[in-house]
Amino acid sequence: MINSLLVSFHLLNFDLNVSYLVQHTVSLYDLVSDYITSPISLIQHVIYAQVKFPLHYKLMDNHTLSQ
Repeated sequence: MINSLLVSFHLLNFDLNVSYLVQHTVSLYDLVSDYITSPISLIQHVIYAQVKFPLHYKLMDNHTLSQ
């Protein structure tokens, strides 16, 4: 029961994060343009995403490690 609640919470949190990303996404063109003009900018986008969505990154890390 507790495990299923935790999974539900994680999935809900993941869905909320994805919907936020879809609404506030930066286009690929913008990312490439930023990277060409300033490589630091792309790194800042990644760091921002890791700070803003730590659970998503934790789930992705676990998924990557399990493969």
